[in-house]
Amino acid sequence: MQEKWFVPASDFRNRKLWSDVLPCWLRLLRKYESATAAIDPDLAYWHGEQALTGLLATAASEAKGWGLQEFCASNKRSKKVNCHGDLWFGRGDASVTVEAKMCWRPGEKPQEKLKAAARKLKQLESGGAEEQWIALCYVVPCYKDPKAKARGSGDLRELDQWAQSCGIATALHLSQSKITSWRKRSYPGVLLLAKECTR
Repeated sequence: MQEKWFVPASDFRNRKLWSDVLPCWLRLLRKYESATAAIDPDLAYWHGEQALTGLLATAASEAKGWGLQEFCASNKRSKKVNCHGDLWFGRGDASVTVEAKMCWRPGEKPQEKLKAAARKLKQLESGGAEEQWIALCYVVPCYKDPKAKARGSGDLRELDQWAQSCGIATALHLSQSKITSWRKRSYPGVLLLAKECTR
């Protein structure tokens, strides 16, 4: 299985919205790989947090919603507009504020990135009681050894299982491109982790 997504059943707010957005995000990753394959093979997750968050905003729009990247926000402490959030998206009555971080494996830990994203969310002025606050992490394995692709794919699958057991929404993409290596390192895929935060 090269792609799959998961949204926790009962206690994850805006479940229907996430269940529509995550498959769109995975489809956009695939579409980008296919579109670049003939001209200059490329993987969207090589380009980091902002590129992946831009695709998530586009996925929200494709799911009949809206998305705004790098939006201005007030700092909770100073009340001045001197903060920004990575993504604000929604549909109908549902809205989500996202702080995203990038996690390059094996050197970085997704748990630490999720905590850092949650701390940043707490600096933003609340958009209201109905707002869903999400700490998000894009995990990309980067290995340099003969079994790098299998090792990286295994790492993503293990993290996916761990996240689901913790009630974290996930979207796993394992690249089908022949080009998953750059500078003798293998980048077999990306795993999105979306953890709901309380404020």
